[in-house]
Amino acid sequence: MLHNLNEHTAQKIAFETNEQKMRYNLLLAQIDSHFIGNTMSTINSLARQGKTSDVIALNTALLKIIQNNLRVRDLDITHTIAQEIEMVEQYWIISKIRQENHVVLSWDVSDDILEENIPKNIIQPLVENSLFHGLTDELTGEMHGKINISIHGDAEQICIQVSDNGKGIQPLMLQYLNDPLNTMEYLRERGRHIGIANIRQRLEHFYKKNCLLISCKNGTTVTISIPRTNNMYGGIDHAENL
Repeated sequence: MLHNLNEHTAQKIAFETNEQKMRYNLLLAQIDSHFIGNTMSTINSLARQGKTSDVIALNTALLKIIQNNLRVRDLDITHTIAQEIEMVEQYWIISKIRQENHVVLSWDVSDDILEENIPKNIIQPLVENSLFHGLTDELTGEMHGKINISIHGDAEQICIQVSDNGKGIQPLMLQYLNDPLNTMEYLRERGRHIGIANIRQRLEHFYKKNCLLISCKNGTTVTISIPRTNNMYGGIDHAENL
C-alpha cells in the first residue's frame, strides 16, 4: 500500500510538472511565432529587392534561433545563460537588417554563471521593448541610443538587467507595468508591452512569485531577480526534469 501511494505521488508530481511546462511553452510560443512571422516577411521583402547578402544573413540568424529552440526535448523550458546570449546576438543581427537600428548593444556578464539555467527567451523580448518603445524616433522610425545587458549572480540568485537610455515610461504606465495583479488584461487589450506581461507570467510559472521590476531614471531598466537552478518551481528541485 505504501509503495502504491509513493508511486501515485510520483506520478502526480510528474504530471503537474509536465503540465506546467506545457503552459509555459504556450506562453513562449506567443512571442516566438510573432517574431518568426515578422522576420520571414522581411526576408521575402529583401528577396524581392534582390538584396541577396541581407537575405542570407537574416535567414542564417533566424535558423540559428529556431535550431536553438528545437535543440532540446519537447518539454524543456530552460536555456543556459550562454545560449540566451547567443539568441539575443542572433536577434540583434536580424534587427540591424530589418530596421534603421543605430543602437549600441553592450554586455556585462559574469563568466562563472554562463552555464546556469534560466527560463527560455526572457532577455530578447526586453531588448525588443527597449528598441521599439524606448529608442525609436516616432517620426523617422530610426533607432538611436544604448542598451546594456547585465547578468550577475551569487550563491542564491541571478540578477538580469536590461537598461536603455531612451525616453522612459510615463508614471501611470510604469505603475501598471509593475503591478502583477492588475496589468495583464490591460496590456493585452492595448497590444503594447505584451512581452513584459508574457515574461512576468512565465516567471511566475517557475518561481510562484513576482520576479520582475521596471524602473525609470535616464531611460528604462528592467530587473529580473530569480533563484538559481536548484530553487526553481517555488523551491522544489526539479533540475533533472528541466
